[in-house]
Amino acid sequence: MKDRYFYPLAALFVAAMIWFALSFQVDNAPANADIYLRSGTELEELFPSPGTTIVMENSGQGVVGLLSAHMSREIAPPSAGVFGTLGPVYESNFGGAKIRISARARKAPQSASSQFELGYFTSGVGDSEWQRFDLTDEFEDYSFEFSPNPPQDKGNDYVGIWPDPSGKGGAIELMSLKVERVR
Repeated sequence: MKDRYFYPLAALFVAAMIWFALSFQVDNAPANADIYLRSGTELEELFPSPGTTIVMENSGQGVVGLLSAHMSREIAPPSAGVFGTLGPVYESNFGGAKIRISARARKAPQSASSQFELGYFTSGVGDSEWQRFDLTDEFEDYSFEFSPNPPQDKGNDYVGIWPDPSGKGGAIELMSLKVERVR
């Protein structure tokens, strides 16, 4: 076959293969970008930064994450602790709005931390301050409100927990982590 026929046909074939492959692409956008919620086995999607850990366990009330910190935030590398990544759809929807950040948590039965910190972090347009909460022996909701600035570029936002502000290995049980648009 002559080159003048071969190369256009090859390019057409490659374009058809790409179109066919993209026709199976799954839309990963959340059904409701007003609420980011991780609970139960979805807590496995949280990522521990250096100095923190997360282990999944069954608490008798369902699957929970056992979170602990082996360093204080002051000496650990800058991070969001045990964190969830909120993609560009959430970043765009939450930017410029009032949001509520909440964690349903309690002291761990062993090596318990009496406090934990919760924060919201943006891609360079202003983070919340870490908010410290005193834990109880029963699951409770701990929350604060924050208004992140609108994003300047597409990126990710993060919601994070520092399980033991003292960094002495104290642990908490986390039942859920939620960010929701209030208005």
